[in-house]
Amino acid sequence: RAQEVFSMFFGGDDPFSDFGGGGGGMGGMPGGIRIQMGGPGMMGGMPGNMESMFMGGGGFPGGQPRRRASRPEPKRFDVLRTGAQVMLHGLVSAADRNDEVGVVERYDDGRGRYQIKVEGDVLSLKGANLHQLLRGVRLLDVSKPELEGKSGTLLGTRPDRTGETRYLINLASLKQTVAVKAENLILPGGALVRIRDVQSKPALNGKHGTIQSWDGAAKRYVVQITPAEAPKLKLANVELV
Repeated sequence: RAQEVFSMFFGGDDPFSDFGGGGGGMGGMPGGIRIQMGGPGMMGGMPGNMESMFMGGGGFPGGQPRRRASRPEPKRFDVLRTGAQVMLHGLVSAADRNDEVGVVERYDDGRGRYQIKVEGDVLSLKGANLHQLLRGVRLLDVSKPELEGKSGTLLGTRPDRTGETRYLINLASLKQTVAVKAENLILPGGALVRIRDVQSKPALNGKHGTIQSWDGAAKRYVVQITPAEAPKLKLANVELV
């Protein structure tokens, strides 16, 4: 089953063949992606003062305090959104669940963990054990003109032979998977990122935020950190969490 899903994503191709690795270049890649009271008369015989405590003889106390409606939790932009699709990785005690695909149910702020639904189970996992699976990722300034502007699904990351991180993008329309640098892709709205290397506002560095949009003319992301804070940042100033 795992091989069938792998073939669906990769079509048997090695995304690192362009880097000189040739066959077997996917070593270490998550190959096993598993790709989800009473009625009338009841008051008879009661003392009058007790009877007056009930409404119309129906048997329910009048003036019983009502529950206050709980306030909705404020929306957060520094954690993965509910419904986000993720792939599990780096699990030790449950290593058999690595490469499975799940959905974020909520973030437990007290424990610093996400509640992830995976095939009927709900697992409590750290963010470090989750890869975001993002649709609508676009390629930018790539070496192959035929790939420029193409849209696909981000499957995860892995280092190339030099140790530099490459992002694996499945291009369904071309039945091809490519590996590109961070500066060669545009992340879609909803992606959770970490801010880095901002010289003009160093206080932003290290904060997490959610991409709202991409300003193509300015070549900057609009990144929502809080409801009131959404700076515009260059490609080099964000990295996928």
